[in-house]
Amino acid sequence: MEIFRALVAVCLSLKLSWLLTKLKFWSSSAASAVCDVHWPRLESSSIGDGIIIDRSTTITAVDVNTESNKVYNKSYGDKPQAKNIASAGVKWFDSMDAVMWTMSPPCQPYTRQGKQQDSDDCRANALGRIIEVLGKMKNPPRVILLENVVHFERSASLCELLHTLHKIGGYRCRGFMLSPMQFGFPNSRSRFYLVAIRAEAAFSKLPSGTADDAKTLSLTVYKSIPCAHCNEKSVRVESKEVVTPIPGQEGFELVMGDIECDCEYASREIGQFLDSPDSLSTTCDVPEATLEKPSSFCFDIVSAKSLQSMCFTKAYRKFHNGTGSVLLKSQTPTEPDSWDEMGRPHFRDLKSMTELVGQLRYFTPSEIARLQGFPLKSDVNRWRPALCSKHEETVEPREKRPKIGEDVTASLCTDVEELEVPVRALVGMLGNSLNPEVVSRIITVCEIGDFLARGRS
Repeated sequence: MEIFRALVAVCLSLKLSWLLTKLKFWSSSAASAVCDVHWPRLESSSIGDGIIIDRSTTITAVDVNTESNKVYNKSYGDKPQAKNIASAGVKWFDSMDAVMWTMSPPCQPYTRQGKQQDSDDCRANALGRIIEVLGKMKNPPRVILLENVVHFERSASLCELLHTLHKIGGYRCRGFMLSPMQFGFPNSRSRFYLVAIRAEAAFSKLPSGTADDAKTLSLTVYKSIPCAHCNEKSVRVESKEVVTPIPGQEGFELVMGDIECDCEYASREIGQFLDSPDSLSTTCDVPEATLEKPSSFCFDIVSAKSLQSMCFTKAYRKFHNGTGSVLLKSQTPTEPDSWDEMGRPHFRDLKSMTELVGQLRYFTPSEIARLQGFPLKSDVNRWRPALCSKHEETVEPREKRPKIGEDVTASLCTDVEELEVPVRALVGMLGNSLNPEVVSRIITVCEIGDFLARGRS
């Protein structure tokens, strides 16, 4: 079992919707923290803030979303700075003296459903400012962890960031394209992650990349990762392409690859993540007026036995197509015509969706949080992390492991009922969120904790 001493924490979840980028700075004092990132249930987190181990390791969080700040303050007692990153000066960034930055830039400039204006979109201004500042800082961070939607890996913004890191010198970068489905969560949420580490040697647990990314502009993106206890390091490169999204820019080499290993994660049914039926109200039901609309035929209908749900977005409950799944209640008068291999019910003979009035409901914020990997305090006796059945389920029991130090805050996520935030705001925050357990695995395989424990070089 590997115990990581240092900052093994992330605050990536809440992307700001418009001009700003959520950013969090971490201090070098994080080296005093001790945690086991293979067991996320030990880690303190909230709906808004992914995984955080020790409050004292955080220099500051930056966010101007009022409801997001309420969630953060409720969970940790600290208030994020309500600051426009797009107008922040270099001196302000340098004054943070942070060893690690985590961020989730707004996804709208890059999403497939948007206009794909990339760095020309005004909502990319904050990320552009961060990239500009990085090139002027006296002490840039040693680690950068960034999350965004699929297709960000082909963006001009990413090329600009990598080019800046290349000019600064010393950064090794790796990308990841991962979905919670790969780790047993019945929720599709493919996301791109970038890890940049400023060191002569990094990513020793990963197969070798392509060219030396400290000397040439290239990025290896892995579509799978081994668990913490897998020693296999072979990689298969499925495709290789040169992308030049910026006119006149030197060719950017993007290499997509799979890591071959025998890791396996058991698929879990959606029913394991649902609230107790006694706690539900009729306000969760899909209204008849909604089912009367032709667009309601676009609903992705799942059941408690389904092994997959759609990605929940900020527009869930507002729009019907591509914003998240709705649940078929367990006992309904209308029987599905068939079920697909993922346990989805299909109703082929419906003339109107109103035939399902009272039989469909929306997922609650608590259920969405669980599906996205947030272990709630009220779930302490039922929640468990996704484990690799080939390796991690054979490690020694929790009670035999070293205890986390008293200086480390170890708790589960704040229950949504305690947050005093409207349902629509909660859904919006979750829709702009990510799966913290996926990020914890990236932190593990990239050995970020061990790297930071060695101190500022």
